Amino acid sequence: MQIIRPRPTELWLGTLFIAYHLAATLISNAPRGLRDPLWPLFQTYAEGLRMTGSFGVFARYTAHSSVAVYGVSKSGQRRLLSHTSPVEPSAADARVIKIQRKFVHEEARDRLGQAYLAHFCRDPQNLRVELALEREDGVADSKTVLARDCRGAHD
Repeated sequence: MQIIRPRPTELWLGTLFIAYHLAATLISNAPRGLRDPLWPLFQTYAEGLRMTGSFGVFARYTAHSSVAVYGVSKSGQRRLLSHTSPVEPSAADARVIKIQRKFVHEEARDRLGQAYLAHFCRDPQNLRVELALEREDGVADSKTVLARDCRGAHD
């Protein structure tokens, strides 16, 4: 049996790539003031190629980290339609949660939010649907960040 050993050049290239990726991931998730001086070195790799977005260990913390969708009926009653922390999650819930977690970020809400809320407008009981951010740290706080009028959606 022959042992294949990588050439020194291959080792250096691999090591440099791993170091660059780690630096790009750390810099892209750092607060703006810290990342600004180094950002031009990593911007294309991090944003253009989207190579650093899935490294969740270094993701930014947000106090509002749960996403909920509420339906508002004719009587004004607000009822929970979907939440990122279901009581008994299933495989289908995991896919929905993955989509909903993106709505913590304003860019995702601007791009996908109205289309996502349109799905909940199919229920004739809903006159309006709202996407709210809720805190997971035990503080009772809910902030509606996006809403859609459902009148005419189920005619």
